[in-house]
Amino acid sequence: RASSPVSHDTGLLARGAWVLFKHLNEPDQARTMLDRAVAHRPKDPAVLTRLGWTLHRLGEKDTAATVLSEAITLNPKKPAVRKELAGVLTAAGRFKEATGLYADLLKETPGDMDLETRLAEVTLWAGDAPAALERLSKLLAADFRRPALWKAYVDAASAARELTPAQVDLARRVAVEPPPDGTGDEQAIYYSRLAWALHNAKAPSADVTRLLDRAVALKPTDPKARGEIAGV
Repeated sequence: RASSPVSHDTGLLARGAWVLFKHLNEPDQARTMLDRAVAHRPKDPAVLTRLGWTLHRLGEKDTAATVLSEAITLNPKKPAVRKELAGVLTAAGRFKEATGLYADLLKETPGDMDLETRLAEVTLWAGDAPAALERLSKLLAADFRRPALWKAYVDAASAARELTPAQVDLARRVAVEPPPDGTGDEQAIYYSRLAWALHNAKAPSADVTRLLDRAVALKPTDPKARGEIAGV
Protein backbone atom coordinates (compact mmCIF):
# COMPACT_ATOMS: atom_id res chain seq x y z
CA ARG A 1 0.00 0.00 0.00
CA ALA A 2 1.37 3.38 -1.01
CA SER A 3 2.18 5.78 1.81
CA SER A 4 0.02 8.86 2.10
CA PRO A 5 1.59 12.27 1.42
CA VAL A 6 1.18 13.08 5.09
CA SER A 7 3.51 10.24 6.09
CA HIS A 8 6.27 11.87 4.05
CA ASP A 9 5.76 15.35 5.46
CA THR A 10 8.60 15.48 7.95
CA GLY A 11 7.28 18.69 9.47
CA LEU A 12 3.97 17.04 10.34
CA LEU A 13 5.74 13.96 11.65
CA ALA A 14 8.00 16.03 13.88
CA ARG A 15 5.12 18.11 15.20
CA GLY A 16 3.00 15.01 15.73
CA ALA A 17 5.82 13.42 17.69
CA TRP A 18 6.02 16.52 19.86
CA VAL A 19 2.30 16.30 20.65
CA LEU A 20 2.56 12.59 21.42
CA PHE A 21 5.47 13.12 23.78
CA LYS A 22 4.67 16.44 25.40
CA HIS A 23 0.89 16.34 25.70
CA LEU A 24 -0.23 12.71 25.35
CA ASN A 25 2.60 11.04 27.30
CA GLU A 26 3.32 8.54 24.53
CA PRO A 27 7.15 8.56 24.32
CA ASP A 28 7.49 5.28 22.40
CA GLN A 29 5.06 6.37 19.70
CA ALA A 30 6.81 9.75 19.54
CA ARG A 31 10.16 8.02 19.04
CA THR A 32 8.72 5.83 16.26
CA MET A 33 7.28 8.85 14.48
CA LEU A 34 10.56 10.74 14.73
CA ASP A 35 12.48 7.75 13.40
CA ARG A 36 10.15 7.82 10.36
CA ALA A 37 10.81 11.53 9.91
CA VAL A 38 14.58 11.00 10.05
CA ALA A 39 14.31 8.13 7.55
CA HIS A 40 12.61 10.50 5.08
CA ARG A 41 14.88 13.47 5.78
CA PRO A 42 18.11 12.23 7.44
CA LYS A 43 19.84 15.57 6.92
CA ASP A 44 17.08 17.83 8.21
CA PRO A 45 18.51 19.63 11.27
CA ALA A 46 15.05 20.53 12.60
CA VAL A 47 13.96 16.89 12.62
CA LEU A 48 17.25 15.75 14.15
CA THR A 49 16.87 18.38 16.86
CA ARG A 50 13.40 17.07 17.75
CA LEU A 51 14.74 13.51 17.81
CA GLY A 52 17.67 14.52 20.02
CA TRP A 53 15.34 16.35 22.41
CA THR A 54 13.06 13.30 22.67
CA LEU A 55 15.94 10.86 23.14
CA HIS A 56 17.22 13.04 25.96
CA ARG A 57 13.88 12.90 27.76
CA LEU A 58 13.74 9.14 27.21
CA GLY A 59 17.07 8.80 29.01
CA GLU A 60 19.16 7.94 25.93
CA LYS A 61 21.58 10.75 26.63
CA ASP A 62 24.65 9.65 24.67
CA THR A 63 22.55 8.86 21.60
CA ALA A 64 20.81 12.22 22.00
CA ALA A 65 24.20 13.96 22.11
CA THR A 66 25.25 12.25 18.87
CA VAL A 67 22.03 13.23 17.10
CA LEU A 68 22.18 16.85 18.32
CA SER A 69 25.84 17.11 17.30
CA GLU A 70 24.85 16.08 13.79
CA ALA A 71 22.07 18.68 13.78
CA ILE A 72 24.59 21.35 14.77
CA THR A 73 27.01 20.26 12.05
CA LEU A 74 24.21 20.67 9.50
CA ASN A 75 23.10 24.03 10.90
CA PRO A 76 25.76 25.60 13.17
CA LYS A 77 23.93 28.94 13.40
CA LYS A 78 21.33 27.72 15.89
CA PRO A 79 22.44 28.58 19.45
CA ALA A 80 19.31 26.96 20.92
CA VAL A 81 20.41 23.55 19.61
CA ARG A 82 23.91 23.99 21.03
CA LYS A 83 22.39 24.94 24.37
CA GLU A 84 20.23 21.81 24.25
CA LEU A 85 23.32 19.74 23.46
CA ALA A 86 25.19 21.32 26.38
CA GLY A 87 22.33 20.30 28.66
CA VAL A 88 22.35 16.74 27.30
CA LEU A 89 26.12 16.46 27.76
CA THR A 90 25.73 17.73 31.33
CA ALA A 91 23.03 15.16 32.08
CA ALA A 92 25.29 12.46 30.62
CA GLY A 93 28.13 13.49 32.93
CA ARG A 94 30.25 14.79 30.03
CA PHE A 95 31.04 17.99 31.88
CA LYS A 96 34.20 19.10 30.09
CA GLU A 97 32.48 18.95 26.71
CA ALA A 98 29.54 20.87 28.17
CA THR A 99 31.77 23.62 29.60
CA GLY A 100 33.29 24.14 26.16
CA LEU A 101 29.86 24.58 24.60
CA TYR A 102 28.65 26.97 27.29
CA ALA A 103 31.86 29.02 26.97
CA ASP A 104 31.37 29.28 23.20
CA LEU A 105 27.73 30.33 23.66
CA LEU A 106 28.81 33.06 26.08
CA LYS A 107 31.21 34.45 23.50
CA GLU A 108 28.18 35.07 21.30
CA THR A 109 25.91 36.36 24.08
CA PRO A 110 28.20 37.84 26.73
CA GLY A 111 26.51 38.70 29.98
CA ASP A 112 23.75 36.08 29.67
CA MET A 113 23.29 35.29 33.37
CA ASP A 114 21.59 31.94 32.81
CA LEU A 115 24.50 30.76 30.66
CA GLU A 116 27.01 32.23 33.12
CA THR A 117 25.40 30.37 36.01
CA ARG A 118 25.20 27.14 34.05
CA LEU A 119 28.86 27.38 33.03
CA ALA A 120 29.87 27.89 36.66
CA GLU A 121 27.78 24.91 37.80
CA VAL A 122 29.19 22.59 35.15
CA THR A 123 32.71 23.79 35.91
CA LEU A 124 32.11 22.71 39.51
CA TRP A 125 30.74 19.32 38.44
CA ALA A 126 33.81 18.88 36.22
CA GLY A 127 35.87 19.02 39.41
CA ASP A 128 37.23 22.57 39.32
CA ALA A 129 35.68 24.11 42.44
CA PRO A 130 38.14 27.06 42.64
CA ALA A 131 37.38 28.16 39.07
CA ALA A 132 33.64 27.78 39.63
CA LEU A 133 33.86 29.75 42.87
CA GLU A 134 35.84 32.54 41.24
CA ARG A 135 33.31 32.84 38.41
CA LEU A 136 30.36 32.81 40.82
CA SER A 137 32.02 35.39 43.07
CA LYS A 138 32.22 37.79 40.12
CA LEU A 139 28.62 37.11 39.15
CA LEU A 140 27.37 37.74 42.69
CA ALA A 141 29.43 40.92 42.96
CA ALA A 142 27.69 42.15 39.82
CA ASP A 143 24.16 40.95 40.66
CA PHE A 144 23.64 39.68 44.20
CA ARG A 145 19.84 39.39 44.08
CA ARG A 146 19.70 36.07 42.21
CA PRO A 147 18.80 33.03 44.37
CA ALA A 148 20.00 30.63 41.65
CA LEU A 149 23.45 32.15 42.07
CA TRP A 150 23.30 31.71 45.85
CA LYS A 151 22.71 27.98 45.51
CA ALA A 152 25.49 27.54 42.96
CA TYR A 153 27.81 29.64 45.13
CA VAL A 154 27.05 27.57 48.23
CA ASP A 155 27.72 24.33 46.34
CA ALA A 156 31.06 25.66 45.06
CA ALA A 157 32.08 27.17 48.40
CA SER A 158 31.40 23.91 50.24
CA ALA A 159 33.49 21.97 47.70
CA ALA A 160 36.45 24.37 47.71
CA ARG A 161 39.38 23.73 50.02
CA GLU A 162 39.69 27.37 50.99
CA LEU A 163 37.94 30.69 50.51
CA THR A 164 39.41 34.14 50.13
CA PRO A 165 38.28 36.77 52.66
CA ALA A 166 36.04 38.29 49.98
CA GLN A 167 34.47 34.89 49.30
CA VAL A 168 33.84 34.36 53.01
CA ASP A 169 32.12 37.75 53.14
CA LEU A 170 29.90 36.73 50.23
CA ALA A 171 29.02 33.46 51.98
CA ARG A 172 28.04 35.37 55.11
CA ARG A 173 25.89 37.73 53.03
CA VAL A 174 24.15 34.75 51.46
CA ALA A 175 23.62 33.23 54.92
CA VAL A 176 21.30 36.03 56.02
CA GLU A 177 19.05 35.66 52.98
CA PRO A 178 16.04 33.32 52.74
CA PRO A 179 16.94 30.03 51.05
CA PRO A 180 16.21 29.53 47.35
CA ASP A 181 12.91 27.84 46.56
CA GLY A 182 12.97 24.07 46.96
CA THR A 183 11.81 21.16 49.06
CA GLY A 184 12.63 20.94 52.75
CA ASP A 185 15.32 18.36 51.97
CA GLU A 186 16.88 20.61 49.33
CA GLN A 187 16.89 23.60 51.66
CA ALA A 188 18.39 21.50 54.45
CA ILE A 189 21.24 20.51 52.12
CA TYR A 190 21.68 24.16 51.16
CA TYR A 191 22.00 25.23 54.80
CA SER A 192 24.32 22.37 55.73
CA ARG A 193 26.65 23.10 52.79
CA LEU A 194 26.73 26.77 53.68
CA ALA A 195 27.52 25.82 57.29
CA TRP A 196 30.32 23.55 56.08
CA ALA A 197 31.82 26.31 53.91
CA LEU A 198 31.82 28.76 56.81
CA HIS A 199 33.18 26.13 59.20
CA ASN A 200 36.12 25.47 56.87
CA ALA A 201 36.69 29.21 56.55
CA LYS A 202 36.99 29.50 60.36
CA ALA A 203 33.89 31.70 60.59
CA PRO A 204 32.43 32.28 64.07
CA SER A 205 30.92 29.07 65.42
CA ALA A 206 27.66 30.92 66.14
CA ASP A 207 27.20 31.48 62.40
CA VAL A 208 27.75 27.80 61.67
CA THR A 209 25.43 26.65 64.47
CA ARG A 210 22.69 29.01 63.33
CA LEU A 211 22.74 27.49 59.84
CA LEU A 212 22.74 23.94 61.17
CA ASP A 213 19.78 24.77 63.41
CA ARG A 214 17.88 25.97 60.34
CA ALA A 215 18.72 22.75 58.50
CA VAL A 216 17.58 20.56 61.40
CA ALA A 217 14.39 22.61 61.86
CA LEU A 218 13.34 21.61 58.35
CA LYS A 219 13.16 17.98 59.56
CA PRO A 220 14.68 16.46 56.41
CA THR A 221 13.77 12.87 55.60
CA ASP A 222 16.18 12.30 52.71
CA PRO A 223 19.19 10.28 53.94
CA LYS A 224 21.46 12.48 51.82
CA ALA A 225 20.23 15.64 53.54
CA ARG A 226 20.50 14.07 56.99
CA GLY A 227 23.98 12.79 56.17
CA GLU A 228 25.20 16.21 55.09
CA ILE A 229 23.97 17.77 58.33
CA ALA A 230 25.68 15.05 60.36
CA GLY A 231 28.89 15.57 58.37
CA VAL A 232 29.18 19.18 59.51
